[in-house]
Amino acid sequence: MSADGVIVAAELRIPANPEYLSICRLALSGVAQDLPITDGTLEDMKLVLSEVCANAIQHGYRDGATGIVTVTLRTSADRIEVDVEDQGDGIAEQATDGVGFRLLRRLCSGYRIGPGTDERGALVSFWCELPA
Repeated sequence: MSADGVIVAAELRIPANPEYLSICRLALSGVAQDLPITDGTLEDMKLVLSEVCANAIQHGYRDGATGIVTVTLRTSADRIEVDVEDQGDGIAEQATDGVGFRLLRRLCSGYRIGPGTDERGALVSFWCELPA
């Protein structure tokens, strides 16, 4: 646990392949099982996670390129946070207007979109506040 009470509850490194999206959703469900989160909020987060991972796969690794998508799940007393990072081509400007990013903006308490580690690829973070 960090000084601010944030715990890295899970980190997954999956192949950039849509077949692995269900594993990410399952990990999020497992991390959230002891948190005061509603079923509806958890379902919203799983939907956003699937869409953001799908965008990382589709837009980060184009033209048959292969790679890894890293999903990090963090918890604290007041929120659950998800990071999705790829080391591919990054997010095309038009991708942020797609369905996945509209869901991100509508269903989450907050989000950040930026370059990945070492300025490669993309890092999308989103979170939902937990009830007190």
